[in-house]
Parts: sequence; structure tokens; C-alpha cells
Amino acid sequence: MTTHDDAQTERPPAEAAQRAASGPAGPGTPCPLCRNRLNLTPAQHTLLTYNAHGLAIHEIGQRHVPPLTRYQVHEQTAVLLARLDARNRVHAVDIGCRAGLVELQPDTRLPAPLTPLQAYVVVCLARGATRSQTVTILGISPRDLTTALRQVNRILGLPSGRPPFRHVLRLLHSAQALPTSLACPCTPDEPLPSPDELVRLTEEAFHRTEEAKTAVQGAPCPRCDSRIRLTTEEHQVLTMVARGRTNAEIDAHFGTKISGGDRVRSLRKKLGAAHRSQLVSVGWRYRLLPLPEPLPAPLAVSDQRDRDALIRIADGWDTRGAAASVQLTNGGMGARLATINRRLGITDGHLNPQAVYLLHALGDILPDSHPCPCAPAGETAAPA
Repeated sequence: MTTHDDAQTERPPAEAAQRAASGPAGPGTPCPLCRNRLNLTPAQHTLLTYNAHGLAIHEIGQRHVPPLTRYQVHEQTAVLLARLDARNRVHAVDIGCRAGLVELQPDTRLPAPLTPLQAYVVVCLARGATRSQTVTILGISPRDLTTALRQVNRILGLPSGRPPFRHVLRLLHSAQALPTSLACPCTPDEPLPSPDELVRLTEEAFHRTEEAKTAVQGAPCPRCDSRIRLTTEEHQVLTMVARGRTNAEIDAHFGTKISGGDRVRSLRKKLGAAHRSQLVSVGWRYRLLPLPEPLPAPLAVSDQRDRDALIRIADGWDTRGAAASVQLTNGGMGARLATINRRLGITDGHLNPQAVYLLHALGDILPDSHPCPCAPAGETAAPA
């Protein structure tokens, strides 16, 4: 956990807020009482997403197009905090998760419920308290707080060290291990629940996630409400294919008599995909895949022929057919795909499933329409 998460971010003058708050609004989940909902500009939503994935200030600046200085990122962060009425970046991520503004990971599981101290430490920090304030509120030592956070990281399966607490908080919200009351002015933050109440909440979340292991559901079709259901193993196979794992690696992961190739072929048949790249594209459009971690850097594909070829491959065309459709030779198509892969940090010269996964995550390059046969081509999928 990084110490700058706990620091109060200095807010710039009002004119800086007005400069940053531009563009169309992106609504969150409506309040169940007053039906109001939080709205962020696309730039603010991107900044909130980067924070929820634990990116540092300089990393956020590097990913922005064009790159931003630290001061500019701090300016935009202060505008975001003012918009969400958040005390610091951790509190902003907590509000964003509760307001439906941060995409959660539906497959996040808690192998064990949090203890009272762990849950209380997490909620205090999530509500914007600093480490020193949390120590004072709970009457514990700084070492006890550090130990509790390390234990939470181990429960989530995070590597040793001090991962940004904003990232830890998003995973805990994904596992439904925290109170989910909507952040709205008409429903001010309720007092911190008692340790016993927090234990009850985390135990309920643990049992819910255990029951959810039986199947994973995709987003429903906006017209006929049909949806794809995958078993836990099928979802693991889809995720491994999206992350560039080979059949041999999938085989080694499961270690059963069913080969990795057979698993992938069975999943392709179930989702109606011609090859692995289309399998990943269909899985993404059904909302069966989480955002990749780390998020890829922004990538612009300006050549219309490149964009058309990428769309055709994601829709099931082979590379030869996609090249012919945009009047390119096989060699020319291969060179263009290799360039795109290098910009995505992938060494393979073909448009492999991992590249399709990253291109979908970037948005505005590959189609996002729901894969159900009854849905029109331009209709987007419903949120999961």
C-alpha cells in the first residue's frame, strides 16, 4: 500500500475544475431513493479507472494522450475528488465502486472471510481516513494496521509487498466483501458498522462467492434477454486464452485427461467462434472477461484498412481472407499486424487472442455489439 493514497490531495482553484470538467457525461447507478446518479466526463471516468487499478500519479500521466505532467494529473485528480465529494483517492475509488462507476471483476473470490480487525481497517481507509487516523479510531498500533493489511493482501492472493490500497479496495468490492450503500447526497454515509456487523457482511460475501463458483453468466441480450452461461472451468479457459496461454499451458493448469485443445474447441463450439481470436472477441462482448491488468496504453489505429481488417478477424475471418477484403497482400497484412502487436507489447506476428483482448479493452477499435444473433450489429451489450 502506497503512502500517497492516504494523503489529502490539494485541490486547485475553481477555474482548473472548470477546464477539466468537459465532454459528455457518463452516468453511474441511480440512487434507489431520489433516482439521481453520479455523472463523470469520459476523462474523469478514465482517471477514476486508472486509480482503481492502483496506478501512481506518474503512470497516469504517461498513459494519457498527450502525456500529462504530475501537476496536471494532480489538478485533474482534485477536480475528480470535488465531483465525488471524496476526501482522497482511496475514498474516490470506494465511492466509484459503490456508485457503479468502476468496473469490477466478477470472478473475484474470497477464500476466507475477513476478521473483525481486517474488515474495520479496510472500511476506515475506504471512507477516506488516513493511516494515522485509522490507528487512532481503532485504538491499535501502526504495526497492527500494517499486519492486518498484509493479511488482506494474502487473502486476495496478491503478491508480497505493498500493492496500492486502491487496487485492493476494488478487488474487495468485486468480491462483495464491503458495504455497498450507494454514495448519494440524499443518503449520507452511515456510521461505520460495528466489528460484528462487518464480520457478518464478509461471511455472507464469502458464502455468496462460493455459490457463484458453479457458473459465470454473460451480459443479457438487450432484445431477447438471452445470455451465455459458462462453468467455472470454461470461464478459466476463456480467460487463459485471452491472456495468450497456449493449449499446453491450459493442459498443465488443469492436469486432467481432457486436453487443453479439446477444452478450447468445446468452448469455441459453445460460443460459435471460428478460431481463438473470435472466441476472445465474443467472450468480451458477452461481458465474460474482466479488464486486463495492467491496462494497455492508449493505441490509435488511424488507417481505415487496418481497422476493417482487425474487425473482420475478430468476427471470425482468417488472416488471408481479411487481407484480401481490404486489398492487401498476405505479407502486407502480416507486417501491419506485427506492428500493432509490437505497440501492444506482444511478440507474435499474427493477430493472436491476447491482441484482440487488449484491443477490445482499449475501445473504439473493435465492435462492442452483443453477440446474440437477434441483436442488430450496432447495438451494444448491456452491462454485466
